[in-house]
Amino acid sequence: FHGDAPAGLRPADAAQVGAILALCARDGVAVVPQGGNTGLVGGGIPHAGEVVLSLTRLRDIEPVDAAAGQVVAGAGVTLEALQEHALAAGLAFGVDLASRGSATIG
Repeated sequence: FHGDAPAGLRPADAAQVGAILALCARDGVAVVPQGGNTGLVGGGIPHAGEVVLSLTRLRDIEPVDAAAGQVVAGAGVTLEALQEHALAAGLAFGVDLASRGSATIG
């Protein structure tokens, strides 16, 4: 797949994502979120001049809450990193793909 975008933005945290989306909404600019680019259907490709919002820098993973069986992970965390993080806490993240090293959570 191929697309053209007027800009590619790489926010470092949720606050920057919010600021970018607020500006784009204010100015009527469409946004295409992009993760690890492992999709096979082109969902992360701009087709009509949308701004690309790369989520790959959002890699924070909070400590596992073993009692609740949950963890908060940023959109740029790879599936493999999340699996390893959960495993270190004695839990398993049940989603697995061959692209686990590059597929991102968000």
